[in-house]
Amino acid sequence: MLYERLASAGPIEHVAVMHCGAPDINQFLDLIAPRFPRGTIRIGTLGAVVGVHGGAQMIGVSWIAAA
Repeated sequence: MLYERLASAGPIEHVAVMHCGAPDINQFLDLIAPRFPRGTIRIGTLGAVVGVHGGAQMIGVSWIAAA
């Protein structure tokens, strides 16, 4: 699960959450909010190229580990 991967990543400097019209995006953002409040992460929509490979309604997370 995305949350488990993010939680076990260790210290993180920046987080970005991208999605393709996922109906549960707000639930995911609420789930990670205790560690990553919405005001501290980048949230956006994925384009057609990634969406074709990942499928409709997908959520993706990327982060930069703390140095």
